Amino acid sequence: MTGIVKKSVDLFGHQTSVSMEAEFWDTLKSIASEQNKSIRQIILDVDTKRLQEGSTYNLSGSLRVFILNYVLARTL
Repeated sequence: MTGIVKKSVDLFGHQTSVSMEAEFWDTLKSIASEQNKSIRQIILDVDTKRLQEGSTYNLSGSLRVFILNYVLARTL
């Protein structure tokens, strides 16, 4: 397991930092490729859903849960 990687993403016209382990970033990149989307678009989708649902997770946590659910759905 590697350390935390922090990346900046433009969301809704402002820069937001997202911190996740490199393994999550790598998996997010693979998901984006499979879905023919950019990583930014997936982050926007997850953030929009998070805000609409009033989630208690922060963005990084929401992305980790999204990635986990995606991987589990593909393996079950």
